[in-house]
Formats: sequence, structure tokens, C-alpha cells
Amino acid sequence: MCAKRLRAEHITKRYESVCARQDTCFSLNAGESHALMGENEPGKSTLSNILAGAAPDHGSLRVVQQFPATHWVGIEICFVE
Repeated sequence: MCAKRLRAEHITKRYESVCARQDTCFSLNAGESHALMGENEPGKSTLSNILAGAAPDHGSLRVVQQFPATHWVGIEICFVE
């Protein structure tokens, strides 16, 4: 079993009256790669930005191992248009 490196728990992000993410939970394990794909506007960029360090309105982003920032965990974001 891989050790979890990063946990996003109950993430909610709103932009005025629009809820971009609601009660989202997500975890990354050591050695894994993930892709967020889908239709326009379901909150992929919002979740990516939160994982990269933007503040959610509610919820927590926890680095499970002792790394001071998400950069040390190895998060990289590549937006493709």
C-alpha cells in the first residue's frame, strides 16, 4: 500500500453565486500520476489551483508527510487547450 502524500478534504470553492467545487475529497499517493479531464466548467482548473496552493473557501489541504509546500510533494500542473 502506498503512503498518501497529499489529501484534499471537503474542498468547497465559490465564485460569487457559482459553486465551482463542493465537498470534494481527493488524495495523491506516492508514485502516482493523475489527470483531471472532462467537459467545460465542472471545476477542474479550480481543483488544480487549490492543489497548487490557492485557498479554498472551505475544507483542508494536508500534506501528510513532512514537506513544507506542495512543490516538495511533486505537484505539477500542465493546462492543455
